[in-house]
Amino acid sequence: MSRHDVIIIGGGVTGLSAGAILAKQGKKVIVLERRPEVGGRIAETTVDGYTLQWGGHILEDTGSGLGRIFEYVGLEFEDTGVRNDACPVFYDGAWHDIRDYYANDRDEYKRIVAEIVASDYDEFEKLDDTPLRTWLEARTQSQGVIDFFESLAKIESMGGERWYDISASDFLYTRKLHYGERRVAGYSVWPKGGYVKLCTDLAGTIKANGGSVETGVKVSSITVENGAVKGVVVGRGEIPIGDYDGETATLRADHVICTLPIWDALTVLPEEHMPKWYVDQIKEASKPENRTFWFGFYAALNEPVYARSPRELTGWVKGPYTGMDGWSFLPSALDPSVAPEGKHLLCCGVVTDPSLSQNKALLNQKFDELDQEMDHFFPELKKHVIWKKRHKVLTYNVWQRPGLVGVYRPANKVPAVDGLWVAGDTYRSRMIGIDRAARSGITVAESILGERISAFENTWRY
Repeated sequence: MSRHDVIIIGGGVTGLSAGAILAKQGKKVIVLERRPEVGGRIAETTVDGYTLQWGGHILEDTGSGLGRIFEYVGLEFEDTGVRNDACPVFYDGAWHDIRDYYANDRDEYKRIVAEIVASDYDEFEKLDDTPLRTWLEARTQSQGVIDFFESLAKIESMGGERWYDISASDFLYTRKLHYGERRVAGYSVWPKGGYVKLCTDLAGTIKANGGSVETGVKVSSITVENGAVKGVVVGRGEIPIGDYDGETATLRADHVICTLPIWDALTVLPEEHMPKWYVDQIKEASKPENRTFWFGFYAALNEPVYARSPRELTGWVKGPYTGMDGWSFLPSALDPSVAPEGKHLLCCGVVTDPSLSQNKALLNQKFDELDQEMDHFFPELKKHVIWKKRHKVLTYNVWQRPGLVGVYRPANKVPAVDGLWVAGDTYRSRMIGIDRAARSGITVAESILGERISAFENTWRY
């Protein structure tokens, strides 16, 4: 009989972070990933020597999240040493530094920042159903300060197109981490060697500590008996271990962590064994209208194109052609290895209603409008483009809007089933993207161990 302490479904950042921590603690861990390689939603592909991702990522770990995990499991987290050094925003027909929003209200801005830093996280926990603007307007009459924070939230894709769709709690958690740990409003780095290397490094640590990481394995279901998890079922022959029964094999474990994004969770979670209210939470968050959506393109360039600095992360509100909020940056300025020598790579996108993803004709029209918009923002773009690759991204996250964050998302411990867990940035978690996923991995690993790990004493997690 094949038995493990913990089976982890999904070889992305969350699953591998949790697995690396648990393996370090002496647990017998196995990670099952259905794709041919680890990486999950940070998978990469190569086109003509350019490295492209599913939409574009920037790692916003302030040091106490993914970086601390690497340190704890004996890995060295390295970034390229290049950071975003500017954040121009386009409004009133021109590019402005994002700090220009509050140029006439600097003392007011500092006062709000001081309150954010001084506040306990528990205070933000009460704001899961509160829009960011509601929280701000209770503290300031400065429109510039409000515009600054809301623009920053939109660049980070934390909310929808409307002001009331930006959650105060999630935004304030992130700002407190950034201000408190890096003394800046926003902090981002590019990992040396690329994003998938983060996952291959963590996978290597799991193996070095006696665990295993199996790719090309699809979990069909989770087995539950008498209110407790017993393991998972996979296809016969997909993995050279397990208890075989006809066309399937069962792997046994006392704990199973499902890290599939929430919209895929019920393909494996035992719905019949879970409370209806918990299943309803999963179904609500999984609705197409509750998933973040952006569309954009990559552009291979002969020369870099930018507004203020090659290392910038730009943003705009209500673009002149699409009417949508968007962002752009040059991945090749942060990591030259993503483009052939002497060439450059640009990534851009606009955030909008996910229903557009299903309207092919309208989406193509909006893609054309985005082309016009980027040519408007960057007049040199047309001259330097080698090719463009369009993309649409419906796999980023659930909208971080009031009533859809924090306690409104499914808890990491699945109720009524001993030993069953969900983890990842689409469940109950905080922060942004990759770091959000990593912190969720810490939360669940510690929950299984039944104790806090001293190495993460100064790390916020649930």
